[in-house]
Amino acid sequence: MKYIKIIMSNKMSFTIPLEEAKELLESGEQLIPIKEKGEWTGEIINKAHIVCTIRDIEKERDNSSEERSRIMKIEEPPRKPIDISGFKPAFLKNKSGL
Repeated sequence: MKYIKIIMSNKMSFTIPLEEAKELLESGEQLIPIKEKGEWTGEIINKAHIVCTIRDIEKERDNSSEERSRIMKIEEPPRKPIDISGFKPAFLKNKSGL
């Protein structure tokens, strides 16, 4: 997933997904509520104070590493121990006296 960092004139910045950033910037409204995963975060920004937007590579890297670690933690079913107490190799079964 791609993320965009929006930098404001007061040096504050926040990162949102690319799709939400597009919606925010293409909106005709001046005051826009900031949404995260479709829900309002309680913050409103004034589009006039946006200085620039840049792609947030660090957030993407963190997000992808979390995704990888989540995938790697897939649990395997517990394995039953192998009982070898009655096992005798074939070459020992054929010898007399053993």
